[in-house]
This record gives sequence, C-alpha cells and structure tokens, in this order.
Amino acid sequence: MDLLDPALAGPAGAARLRAALAALLGFHRAVEAQVDAWAAGGAPEATALEWPHRRKAHLAAADLRAAGAGAQEVAGVAPMALPPLAGTGGALGALYVSEGSTLGGQVVARHLQGSGVPVPSVLRPYGGATGPRWQAYRATARAWAGDDPARADALVQGAVTTFDALDRHCRGLVPERAA
Repeated sequence: MDLLDPALAGPAGAARLRAALAALLGFHRAVEAQVDAWAAGGAPEATALEWPHRRKAHLAAADLRAAGAGAQEVAGVAPMALPPLAGTGGALGALYVSEGSTLGGQVVARHLQGSGVPVPSVLRPYGGATGPRWQAYRATARAWAGDDPARADALVQGAVTTFDALDRHCRGLVPERAA
C-alpha cells in the first residue's frame, strides 16, 4: 500500500487511493469494535485514554466518500478479520497499532502535501495533538503493564495479533501501479 507514490493522480491513482482508504476503514472498524466492547466493561484505561475521541473509522469512511466511493461501497467495507483480543492487554495492544498508524500517517500526509492529492483526514485525526495523544497512550499502557511481565506480554500479544491481522488484510487489497 504505497500512498507515498506521486502517481496517485489520475484514474488509476484514484482507484489505489480508494482501495487504501477502504483497507484503513476495515482495519479501524475491526479494532474499534473490539475496543468498544472492552471499554463498555468500564476499563479505567479506556477512560484515561478518552477512547471515544480516538476513533478513526468515521474519518476513513468520510475520506473514502470524498475519494469518490458511493454510500453503498462505504457501508459495504467489512471489518478486517481480527481474532478476539483478550482483556486490557489485548485492547491496549490493538490501540498500539492504531495509534502507531496515526504516527505513520503524519509521514504519509507530509508526502502527499503539494502532490495534488487531498490529504485524507484519517492520516491526521488529531492535528497538532498527535504527539501528546501518543504520549498519553504510552503513559497509560506503561502504567497498566507496570513491572508485570504477564501484563507486558499480553499487551505485546495484542499488538502482534493486530499487526498480523492488518498484514493479512492489506495483502492484495491495494492494486499495485504498473511499472
């Protein structure tokens, strides 16, 4: 999924951009469903992270519509296949991937600026607050894991599970450009 490619202009590039945005939408829908279920259980970490303000699927959906996808196409984007994540460790691990993608989105957005391709809002969901939100995530995850190796392992396993699912989800979803 090479969003850094300046060849995103034109019909082929627009199709690649829509495919990338659909992949991001499927990713965020899956992560958000599981994190919502965890947060609904009253996890204090969800409150500390202000979980509802970290949701990104709605941004990816709006970006996909702005890129020319119809309402049915957007509604039809299925969440990626994400195995169940266990407890707080699993949720914080999934959020590590989601919040990390926000950091990476800053790099992609900088490359897209000035290319003639509008920068998708899902790449910059927090604007200038990206750094502080990442630091808040790190502080919350570290406070939860503390010095407990089992908790740290659970968080890492949640991240690995989410990364693996994202890798499988994105393979082949975004057409490569012709050489």
